[in-house]
Amino acid sequence: MSVYLFIKFKEADFFLSILMLSISKSSLNQMWKGQHLPSEAGKDKSYFAVHKTNTGSYFGMVATMDVYGYSPSDGQASVAAIWIGNDDGDNSDLDSIAVGWEVFPGQYGDSLTHFYTEWTRDAYRSTGCHNMKCPGFQRVSGSEIAPGAVIQPVSDVNGSQQKITIKVLKDPSTGDWWIHYGFNGPPKPVGFYPANLFDTLNKKATVIAFGGAVNVVTSHTTHGQWILSFRRSCNTE
Repeated sequence: MSVYLFIKFKEADFFLSILMLSISKSSLNQMWKGQHLPSEAGKDKSYFAVHKTNTGSYFGMVATMDVYGYSPSDGQASVAAIWIGNDDGDNSDLDSIAVGWEVFPGQYGDSLTHFYTEWTRDAYRSTGCHNMKCPGFQRVSGSEIAPGAVIQPVSDVNGSQQKITIKVLKDPSTGDWWIHYGFNGPPKPVGFYPANLFDTLNKKATVIAFGGAVNVVTSHTTHGQWILSFRRSCNTE
């Protein structure tokens, strides 16, 4: 039976708890860490707030999320996204796609908020990449945004709110995974990941996770304020 998830959420909905997790071999942690969050010789910590589905058969998801901006220090990053994966078999062979927004100076050289996507078919051991840095994601002509592009404007914690709607949907005829994006409006096609990129995700997803994460470097004395700022922006105070 085909299962689609259509979920509208704000960051406050999923920021129910803050978990400090060390790097592990679990499929969920691989989906979150991937190539995304930086590391400084084991000095970094990642804080997660995630909803994860039970194992099943999934073929798409839609989510609407607020978009924020931050001024992180070196080694810090923030992300809010959808993660879709197939963890059948060995965790080292995890197939996954991630789509959302991020503030990641180590990736972009700035502290702006960017639309991003990434993929892998072996838990980031040797395949996959961020945005369009390697062959994989196929952008369609005329799409309103490209992976890696800046999202502007962003939300004001005490003022106007800006939202993006992301839809990730598997084409039942081709097996391709289509990415749709909408800024304060309905999502439109951005592009797709071809089915032949994947070993198992070309059939179905077995798990979907959605939420947010921040990465901090423990040697920085400011990381407590960084986390607090993130929580306040999610209206959890």
